[in-house]
Amino acid sequence: MPPALTAKCPVLAAAVVAVAFWMFPQSAASPVLRSTPSPTGEASLVSCAYGYHMSPDRLVVASAVDENREYYHNVSCRFVVAASQIIFNYVDIDRGDQLHVHAGYDLKLDAQNADFCLTRMQLPSPIADPAPITSTSGYFSFWWVTNEGGARSGWNFTILASTVTTEAPTPMPTTTQKLVSPPTLSPSTVTAATTTNPVQTCFKYNAEGSVQHYTSATGPDGMYFNNVSCRFVVEASTIQFDLFDVEWQDDYLEIFFGDDEKVSAGMADSHKVTGTLLPSPIAKPKPLKSTSGHITLLWSTNEQQTNRGWSFVTLNASTPSPTFQPRFQSASSPEPNLPPTAFPTTNPRSVATSRLLNTELPSLPDSSPIGFRYFYHHLTCDETERAIVCAPLHSETITRIDTGTETIISMPVQTTDGEGQNPKYATCGSVEGDMILCSPYSVQHALYIDATGGSTLAETMTDRSYPEKEKYVACSAIGRKLYCAPYRASGVLVIDAETRTSRKLTDVTYTSEYKYYYDSCAPLSSKIYCAPFDSQYVLAIDSATDTSQQWTSINYGSSLSKYSTCKALSPANSRTKIFCAPYHADNVLVIDPDDPAGETSYALKQARLTGDYQFSSCAVSGAKLICAPEEARQVLVIDANPDAESYRLIGLPFEGAQKHYMGRSCVTKASLVYCAPWDSQYVLKIDVSQESTMLLTDEEYPNPDQWGQCNLDPTGNNRIFCAPARPNSILVIDV
Repeated sequence: MPPALTAKCPVLAAAVVAVAFWMFPQSAASPVLRSTPSPTGEASLVSCAYGYHMSPDRLVVASAVDENREYYHNVSCRFVVAASQIIFNYVDIDRGDQLHVHAGYDLKLDAQNADFCLTRMQLPSPIADPAPITSTSGYFSFWWVTNEGGARSGWNFTILASTVTTEAPTPMPTTTQKLVSPPTLSPSTVTAATTTNPVQTCFKYNAEGSVQHYTSATGPDGMYFNNVSCRFVVEASTIQFDLFDVEWQDDYLEIFFGDDEKVSAGMADSHKVTGTLLPSPIAKPKPLKSTSGHITLLWSTNEQQTNRGWSFVTLNASTPSPTFQPRFQSASSPEPNLPPTAFPTTNPRSVATSRLLNTELPSLPDSSPIGFRYFYHHLTCDETERAIVCAPLHSETITRIDTGTETIISMPVQTTDGEGQNPKYATCGSVEGDMILCSPYSVQHALYIDATGGSTLAETMTDRSYPEKEKYVACSAIGRKLYCAPYRASGVLVIDAETRTSRKLTDVTYTSEYKYYYDSCAPLSSKIYCAPFDSQYVLAIDSATDTSQQWTSINYGSSLSKYSTCKALSPANSRTKIFCAPYHADNVLVIDPDDPAGETSYALKQARLTGDYQFSSCAVSGAKLICAPEEARQVLVIDANPDAESYRLIGLPFEGAQKHYMGRSCVTKASLVYCAPWDSQYVLKIDVSQESTMLLTDEEYPNPDQWGQCNLDPTGNNRIFCAPARPNSILVIDV
């Protein structure tokens, strides 16, 4: 790599680098994540046990993390990986901590011999995505060094090619590719709107045809200025950065999707970007798109360190001469033109808002029933033509939400002897004819809800009794029937709206516990396919023959709680498949019933998604499945693109109370996904086209176990209604 383009870290203090541990070739006793306390003091021979770990298939290498999912302090670890190509899935490294990388075999790698160094960096980023890097030698050497200061998520990369191929290798990138030549920032090219000295300390601009170039203003030393706070508007539908190098955390560029008026009103989504991102061998620029045709930028620096700054170009600009509305507080302008409150310092309120309906549901007991933290109102609702109807879990009433008038009606369930068990109904499904069918969880009979004609009639179906406990949770509708895979029951349940009867299929008896769970069943044509929860096999239910079978040719093992959410995705010009997000599993499951070679299923071979209770609430957007984190730290995107089926984590990591979305709480509206909080404090908004995330902080919901079921307004209004689990109020998200 040419020295001029090498991203080097500062040389480290000798005390930190005194001893190192290396590991190559890899043995069966690979270092693994340990739950012991982090090492302290000087680096030692055991520090690689706290430095990194490898996945069981030896394809993914990641920094070791503690119980808070942060890397350890005071680590100095050298290791070598045999690979000709790798890609970083994420990088999240604090200042003072460094990962040195060399495309070659070097057991004594130091800062001077490293090809590049990763520090003060968060990737993926709103402006950059990971890019693969190649080593012609077939080896990568690493030196991972941390200090006693702050810690973050660390790093994680996947080995894409473990040996050097016979084809000409792709050279290691030395810089990211630009779409246009670098901007010329001579004073003669600065527009009249930017010729005043305060704005010159903010940014410079010039145009080449329809392409406009913007860069942070710099002094004679090539570094940006201290004490800058300025805001300006670019008229463009898309911008793309080719340089981003600012002081970590203290200096930042906030990017708003909207014009100055929308930003001032607090109605524009935004990303705040900091650190060193571009150019980088491991990253590629990511276009940022604004549907409004305007992008507003807030550039803020403090009085300390400065770096090279930032540079971007506009693509498909709406006009060759952008309109600027500069607002500044710069080094050359001690008094700002506007009060400091004019400059947002946190994410603004999105145009989407949330609120609680004024009407409340009856209160529930404060005690805890068996198997649940609290008594819950509802965990399942379905739309009719005019309303949303929710079946009771622990409550004694059905809730009908009239979305047109935003009112609710509580209706008692017409129960029979033996129907007092809790919990009652965990899963319902809408079938043809404006009717809702609900499978019994601990009650003995199925539930029938008739919502035709605008009224609601509910009654239990007493033709058959099912005395087992925790019988059915995962159901899907085909035609006028609801098919339910067994949770702890012994067979598949069929509920028929036409005859108002139910029956259990007797062709196969299933004996294991906790077999198929929650949203793990998805319909495709005349069949329903269910991913294994504690079961070892995929289940297929045929509605044409009313039969079921497990695909025993592929065994997914005896591990528990593997998958809880599956959806069918239909990419253009390709067959539909069912994709399942991991709950306790470490990969995405794909069910392909129409494979020309025969029905099959497989796990996508990518970076392992480690952890428990990862994703349970997902929504379909086009040919992608978008999953909010339950105990995971980022949003999961599963892409059904037939050329490269894949999954990736997007957005910045969630911390603490920011995460925990579960159940059926995510709903798609256009290219946006909204998720109601369970233990989180805020509604989550996911922009699928931008692959960005945002918390709607207009309202805070601080209580636990809040909303686990959301539905779009069936009357077509831009509203989402969420039925409460523990609260007594309906949540409304106005989109």
